Amino acid sequence: MNIMAGFATIIIITSLITFTGTGCGGGSGNGGKQAKGDQSQQEDHQHEGHDHQAKGTGKEHDHGDHDEAGMAKSEQGNTSVPSFQNVNEATKQVMGKVKENYFALKDAFVATDAKKASQEAKNLLASFDNEALGSLEGKQQSFYKKKYQEIEQALTTIEKSSDIKKQRKAFESVSDNMYKLLKAFGTEDGKVYRQYCPMAFDNEGAYWLSDAQKIRNPYFGDKMLKCSKVRETF
Repeated sequence: MNIMAGFATIIIITSLITFTGTGCGGGSGNGGKQAKGDQSQQEDHQHEGHDHQAKGTGKEHDHGDHDEAGMAKSEQGNTSVPSFQNVNEATKQVMGKVKENYFALKDAFVATDAKKASQEAKNLLASFDNEALGSLEGKQQSFYKKKYQEIEQALTTIEKSSDIKKQRKAFESVSDNMYKLLKAFGTEDGKVYRQYCPMAFDNEGAYWLSDAQKIRNPYFGDKMLKCSKVRETF
């Protein structure tokens, strides 16, 4: 009887040890698998959310992370722009023609049409009436010459290239210098909207000008047509 009781005790103790080991190991393993599964699901959900935002258009895409950089870039650009008084009417008329031809160039990039962009760049360059602007003096003359030279160089690049990416990069320079010219000298009529895309050129960000508040992105075209914000109206 004592031997039987001893065997029974050993069996009970062994069973308890086995049960306890299985409970901790199994429970821990199942808990680990469940935790890993939950983490995996969470990561998948976050990744899907990121993909959804990346594929979205302007209203769907969140530009919050880029806003501060865009504002800083905008403020930096504004500090170097004078506002000339007593600008003669001939200069304002030339700026009006230049502005309209610039918008035509912008529309060519919205359409992702390299050939049309080349032609519109040629038209824009021709619209600068340097004879009419020859009456400028002093700071007005020196400011105009500097900006015109930079615009001329960028427009020549666009005109001679058939690479839309290269053309768009040159268009950024045209846009920045056109902004400064129009702010400095003004035009006869019409509002100009300065718009900004934080994702242009691998998230470096870039500006352009538009005659409409409605967003039409020249740096991405239909890939991200509405990706932008209006930064300034003048």
